[in-house]
Amino acid sequence: LYNQLIPNPLNAIHRLTFEKKDLEKAINQIKPFANPRTNIVRFAFEQGTLTLTASTPDIGESETALTYKAICQKESLSTTFNYA
Repeated sequence: LYNQLIPNPLNAIHRLTFEKKDLEKAINQIKPFANPRTNIVRFAFEQGTLTLTASTPDIGESETALTYKAICQKESLSTTFNYA
């Protein structure tokens, strides 16, 4: 079942690569601004830059970015994750 949600990376058309420590640092910078009930962080991939955004009405919004290497990425992609 998980193969339907998480495909085999060897069969991927698009592949993005970045350092785990850089992603952890970016998440740690913005997680205080995420809604504490949902822990939602928005990931926006565009032209070699991953922009992470978190916001909550009480505190405000935060955004940080990191670069990545891409294979075959021709369009932008945006999705949300529970960072926890």
